[in-house]
Amino acid sequence: MAGMRLAPVVFLRAAPLHSFMAGKRNFMGTKHPFVLNIQANLISRQLSDLSFRRIRVATQQDINRLYPLLVAYIQNPALASTVTELVIDISTSGCRYYQDRDSTPVAAGPEKVAAHAQLEDHTRALGLGSDATTFMQHSLSWKFNPQLPPANPYSDPQHPPANKYYSHGIGDRPNSIRGFANVAATLLLSLCPNIQLLHMYELGYSPPLQDFLIRNNYGRLPAAHLRRLERVHLQSWDARDNREYDHLEFLDYFRFFGRLPALRTYSADCVAEFQPAREVAPPGSAHGVTRISIANADVSGDMLGTIIRVPRALEEFTLSLGGLTYNKGGTALVNPKTLGKCLLEQKGTLKSLDLDVAAIIGSHKEEAEEQMDDNDYGKDEYFRLDEQAGNGRPLRSFDLPNTRRYGLTIGSLHDFEALEHLAISVDLMLGPRVWHDGMMRRVIPPPFRLVDALPRTLK
Repeated sequence: MAGMRLAPVVFLRAAPLHSFMAGKRNFMGTKHPFVLNIQANLISRQLSDLSFRRIRVATQQDINRLYPLLVAYIQNPALASTVTELVIDISTSGCRYYQDRDSTPVAAGPEKVAAHAQLEDHTRALGLGSDATTFMQHSLSWKFNPQLPPANPYSDPQHPPANKYYSHGIGDRPNSIRGFANVAATLLLSLCPNIQLLHMYELGYSPPLQDFLIRNNYGRLPAAHLRRLERVHLQSWDARDNREYDHLEFLDYFRFFGRLPALRTYSADCVAEFQPAREVAPPGSAHGVTRISIANADVSGDMLGTIIRVPRALEEFTLSLGGLTYNKGGTALVNPKTLGKCLLEQKGTLKSLDLDVAAIIGSHKEEAEEQMDDNDYGKDEYFRLDEQAGNGRPLRSFDLPNTRRYGLTIGSLHDFEALEHLAISVDLMLGPRVWHDGMMRRVIPPPFRLVDALPRTLK
């Protein structure tokens, strides 16, 4: 059902590391071949118990089981190589229902102290800077040491709000369930080299994870991560009612993944646009993305136009608007001309176009495109890097030249020389119908004949 949270394919099962370590120690200290064989089989079975294809970081039960898994991966990197799919849902809307304290703290022991030190060394080696590193190490220590106090809802004198890592809500502090989930997700992304599919829900305020993703995407870390990531799937949910969807910062995820060498697919489901922090992105700046799919969504025409133009060479675009209720109310409207002008920028490479937006076409009369102020808000160093990598085309769709007549339509597609598959409503192609003189009819005819508006390459 649309809007429902993803069910786990594989549950996290953390084998007791003290058993593994004791078995390894006995194995090294014994001489008898029969005992050697038993211990070797025991170690092999325990290692196989920690080999997963898919890991989910979402529920409190998931998060409580992450620390032993991180220890296993830091001590045996080969175990992490089996992970090809990762689900991350640490959204504020869901985590607000978590308990303040993890019920399964890690018991200290000589081997575990050494393993914890390895995790801290790895955290420092990520190169995220002193603030992020301190946050992550504080969170790991809180998870490891049951004597550390839980997050205080009124103040935290040990860590005053001196920077963005400590100045937000108390539920986002390092000594909280969501804070640790943030850190654990970051470490999983850095430890698992073969992730191909990443499911992500709106991150909200997650500075360590967001900093890791954006720095990794722009090559600002000592080591490169997520080199085999092929697909990013975005989704939202409302913890109070799964018939509703929540908002998503669509353009942020191009900044998180748009430059990764293997990424080809950007998809989103059950998501909405609401007062986005970023309204524009340099066209042509995502060189590898060739497929975009957005379903069950509530997105304005201007945002859709920006998303369409971010890839350098878009080959497939699928859009289906509506389906759920947006929890903040309202419905975005789409101007067909805006879609048409932005799709025209991809006419040389677009092979498949599937549009289901007829129900929310913005007007039944010809109107000018909405003009918006082009200010410097959000144009940081990463935006400037994308500008350098882009194609130099205008940021806003209304600044694109009008090379054809549109009327109330998406415009003629006759010169889309690569287009082979087309699924589109007649109203989007020829204009909307209204009730007139006792019947539904088009009061404004399209500026072309349908037969002349279709490309010859269609199959």
